[in-house]
Amino acid sequence: MYFLCYRYRQLTKLIGRLILHATKYVTEHVENFINRSGQLARRESVMNTEYDLFLMNSVSVLLSGRNIGTLQFLAAIPFHLVNTDILWDCYAITTKWASSEKDGVASEDISYQFENDLISMNESDAFYLLNTLSNMAIAREGQEPDFVRIVTFHLFQAR
Repeated sequence: MYFLCYRYRQLTKLIGRLILHATKYVTEHVENFINRSGQLARRESVMNTEYDLFLMNSVSVLLSGRNIGTLQFLAAIPFHLVNTDILWDCYAITTKWASSEKDGVASEDISYQFENDLISMNESDAFYLLNTLSNMAIAREGQEPDFVRIVTFHLFQAR
């Protein structure tokens, strides 16, 4: 049980901080590139696809360290440049919500498994996870009203 060792927890936090800084650094460069390029639509679309996958992998890695302290770094990930579909996927893996529900907004109920996980995790991790969800919604405030509505419902449903 390596995750119980103090040194393992510190290493995991160090890796989480590294992932956060790398994600912020790449996001800044992508943002600068998008702002400066006018006619490079093909290259920009390839770059956006790569960036989306990079961000999705970063979120997955940080989520795999639940109860070890990596969720504090997930709360600071910038979600404003990511594609809407990838943002829905990030939200789905974070909340264990069926991503097929995003198309037809038939079910606005939060996942029972996510609710149990939220109740069972320590207070600081639960705070960081809920902060991550609110940051996802804030990043899409003017662009995706459906996403913001679903996140808001889920945040108020979480006990």
